[in-house]
Amino acid sequence: MPAADVVAHAGAVAPEAFRLTICTGDSGLDLATVTAVSVELLPRHGATKTWAMSIESQTADTMVAVREFSAGDIPKQEIYTVTTSLTVPGGVRRCDSVRLIVTA
Repeated sequence: MPAADVVAHAGAVAPEAFRLTICTGDSGLDLATVTAVSVELLPRHGATKTWAMSIESQTADTMVAVREFSAGDIPKQEIYTVTTSLTVPGGVRRCDSVRLIVTA
């Protein structure tokens, strides 16, 4: 569902943001029914982080979720595996994982 890897710079802060475009693909899920989005970031080394995302735009087929970076979110070069969870009526749907690549 999320389309591709995301690249950001170490130490990024607002107004820079982590932005995901999520497409229905073959899932058949009506993205207009999504009420919340969160991501779990698993680094190669270190503790998992969970971020709530804001829904920036949303149709039945495509949605954009965004979270502005805060100080300390991505302090160094790292590659995170990012798993997105969508809250929908009846529960939570997980999306295919993407990578957040943090560069120097």
